[in-house]
Amino acid sequence: APGTGWNACDVWAPEMWYLRGKWYIYYAASTAVGVENWQNHRMGVLEAENPMGPYVDKGKLELGEHMAIDGTVLETDSGELYMIYMRRNHPTSKLRLYIAPMDSPWHISGESQLLSEPEHPWEGTINEGPIPVNRNGRLRVLYSANSAGSPDYCLAALCCEDPARILDRSAWKKIPYPLFKGNDSIIGPGHASITTSPDGTEDWLVFHSKSNLEGIWPECWNRVVNIQ
Repeated sequence: APGTGWNACDVWAPEMWYLRGKWYIYYAASTAVGVENWQNHRMGVLEAENPMGPYVDKGKLELGEHMAIDGTVLETDSGELYMIYMRRNHPTSKLRLYIAPMDSPWHISGESQLLSEPEHPWEGTINEGPIPVNRNGRLRVLYSANSAGSPDYCLAALCCEDPARILDRSAWKKIPYPLFKGNDSIIGPGHASITTSPDGTEDWLVFHSKSNLEGIWPECWNRVVNIQ
């Protein structure tokens, strides 16, 4: 991080994507350290010719003056790009998912539209950590619901019923229950990504979970990484 500026501190949640022949890392960062500055997080992007770099800073994604984290890219079969991310409109509002069109991997080309907000008790006040899944002509978005510091953290899904209206919230259907939640051995699973096995025969889910049932700061944030 640079010494000063919008991305000087608290660099979070990087995601690496291979898009249009180059490698990109999307990340969130803030102006200053600490919980009191979380609202200042915005999204930026780095670009490289190969995954190990060197990377060039392509700057801040112009997503407005609201907290923005957990950015990910949905690429359609026709090559269109969309940024999906978590946005908080003010410090006491719910955390919602928004979607915005992109005309390149580093440039937002239109207004962000609301994609999903907490509606069910199991979602608490948080929708975050989106990850797109494009399989067999069907578009889905996995996302995390509830607080990452809670044993109730879980994975849920949105399904696009009309790919021609990706930016229209009414074109997406929310599955009304968690797809993946904790049990006696896995506590609060969430913020997943999906990759494939080396032989290409399996989808692998990579996610974090809690190492304890604690709900009080800071012990509630103790996490482990899992693959299934």
